[in-house]
Amino acid sequence: DIWFQAPSNYQVIVRSPAALADSFMAFEEGTLSLYDPHSRFAVVFKNFLPLSVEDRRTLVDASFDDNVKNFEYQIGGSSKVAGLSVVELKFKAKNEKAVIKSGTSRVHDEYSFPLAGSMTFANGAKYGYEFKKVEFNSTKKRGALVVPSDAIVSEWDLDSKAFSESEASKEAKQAGFDFKLPTLVPAGLKLTKVIRQKGPIAAFTALYRNGAKSLTVMSFKNFGVGEAPRGVKLGAGKIAGRLIPNPHLNTYSFTSGRTSYVLTSNVSIDDLIGVAEQF
Repeated sequence: DIWFQAPSNYQVIVRSPAALADSFMAFEEGTLSLYDPHSRFAVVFKNFLPLSVEDRRTLVDASFDDNVKNFEYQIGGSSKVAGLSVVELKFKAKNEKAVIKSGTSRVHDEYSFPLAGSMTFANGAKYGYEFKKVEFNSTKKRGALVVPSDAIVSEWDLDSKAFSESEASKEAKQAGFDFKLPTLVPAGLKLTKVIRQKGPIAAFTALYRNGAKSLTVMSFKNFGVGEAPRGVKLGAGKIAGRLIPNPHLNTYSFTSGRTSYVLTSNVSIDDLIGVAEQF
């Protein structure tokens, strides 16, 4: 179930399968919360900088430009999804080395909103989605999604103290993992801050930004519990990780040696994988 008002104001609740049921993601008033009720574990980011209306326009324009540059498009037939009329848009990568090879998007023309879609990746993996029911401009009230007080919380405050790379490397080494940052980042992104997880267990997130474009590189000790259960299996050089595609933020999780990483960004999937290949 998805409730969406803006890229910085939405909720997502998983209903099935049972192993993931009732886990949620909520972004509201500068706080992003992710919670899994089965492990009773949550990740909470506080004090996100809000995106201005102009930032949102910039992201839409940049996404359009990137797509036209990297894919060939073809208009398909008309059909219905969730009882609404849609037009099929087929796309195919121009670059044979592209991470995404081809796909389709079935778009509700009135709002230019995709109601179903699919992607085929270079390794043959497939990803797809389809809305079963949609309401636009709904005035229904929604309840707040709150992380329970007895949950184990990994809390990050973007307004907290900044760590230097040497400070982070020293503390990470003491905690049994390696602090490493990419040497090349896309879209003119610049490192703005390195923050530490609140509490006794060391973990770090490096924050990169260039206007509306952003990248976070989270690193923490590899506890050997195996790969994350969510996402498309996708390699990045010697790395074997999982990608969660999202219209606003793509996430790629993987381990390298003693360290586990989570990369999150609104750059293209190809650029995100290019960052991961450096680990």
